[in-house]
Amino acid sequence: MNQTPNLFLNTLFWHLAKHYEASTIAVASDIAGKVGKLASQVLENKRVVYHWIVGGLLEESYYYDVYGKQLDSVPENLLSKDIVETCFDYHADDFEVPDPDMSLRTLVHPKTLIKLVIHSQSLTNPWANFFCAWRNLYSVQINVEFNDKIMDFVDRLVEQKQLVNFDIWFKNYGPREIGVALKLFSQDQFRTMALMEFKSVLYKKIMGLWKQNKAKMEHKEITFHGKTRIDNIDKTDTYWPVSRVLETSYYYAPWRNRKAGVVPVIYIFNDDAKPKTTKKTYLKGVSKSLLSFQYMRATVVPDYMVPGYSGSRRSSSSRSQGKANIEPRRSSRIAERPRKYFGDY
Repeated sequence: MNQTPNLFLNTLFWHLAKHYEASTIAVASDIAGKVGKLASQVLENKRVVYHWIVGGLLEESYYYDVYGKQLDSVPENLLSKDIVETCFDYHADDFEVPDPDMSLRTLVHPKTLIKLVIHSQSLTNPWANFFCAWRNLYSVQINVEFNDKIMDFVDRLVEQKQLVNFDIWFKNYGPREIGVALKLFSQDQFRTMALMEFKSVLYKKIMGLWKQNKAKMEHKEITFHGKTRIDNIDKTDTYWPVSRVLETSYYYAPWRNRKAGVVPVIYIFNDDAKPKTTKKTYLKGVSKSLLSFQYMRATVVPDYMVPGYSGSRRSSSSRSQGKANIEPRRSSRIAERPRKYFGDY
């Protein structure tokens, strides 16, 4: 294979993953589907690496192919250009943590996407400096409540304006975490966020950002894990259950006399749903809700389609006209894991 298609796909892989916060698995699958055999050959030797840092030291590393399969052994002669994504899991005890040494610095490659997962509140300044220096750090997940050290670190990340994804992965998050979320959603490059539980105050503030500047919120998404259905929360906007996208997801869209533009679309997920699961049973077992801001074309819904309307029905032609153009631009491309996909825009 000559060098041109290899270089092209490497560049495309980097751009898609960084811009849309898609997992490398999703990007690889999409490229393979569009480019076929050529992509499969290029991606065959690409790797995703997970490094576990415990007590300031590298404890273990795991290697995966780009489709998510863990490798049984460390790949021989693995080149940095073949590592498309590196994930660092930071664990630290309460005792003093040594500063990052040169052996850890060699694990950071200039053209590799980097994810960081923080499992400890013991984050010293040298480690915060180490993480903030990564130019390709695009995704951060915080698994502990924000103390002053974590807050200072996160503030630095927000100021750098490079994060595409940020996850708050603990329950009972409060004003500090909500403030960070709002700052990130106000940044152009930011795309996705996931939280372990739903809080109506954050949902309402995110909707407030959309009402202030709808165009700026396009492509941004927030996932709330848990049984709360977002479509039952906001009584100021009406969402219509449009269709079942996959066996594990329904989507809801604003529908009453909608103008063209960026609107909130809600996806409701049930991870245990089966193809024959009824809608009633499905909605009782909701596992997460996704709020996605997407461009949708204009539509006008006839009065007879409004719930509770008791007037006369119109002709079938009017009915079809009223229901036209209701689907969002990328509804058919949504994936099983809501924040790990990208679509056609």
